[in-house]
Amino acid sequence: VYMFAEWYKPGSSLEYPLHGSGAIVDALVRGIRKFGGRLALGTHVDSIIVENGRAVGVQLSSGL
Repeated sequence: VYMFAEWYKPGSSLEYPLHGSGAIVDALVRGIRKFGGRLALGTHVDSIIVENGRAVGVQLSSGL
């Protein structure tokens, strides 16, 4: 709602992603896959695997 006031300022414009917001999701999925990641929808995460202070994966409830 706060953005509506911004749209009426002189010189303002509305920008949105080419091909809609789904293009952002598609780009994120491509990036995950490009670097060897895998996207699993509708799965339950048991724990986040942390090595040297960085998240490197997840342990799913299914054991994967």
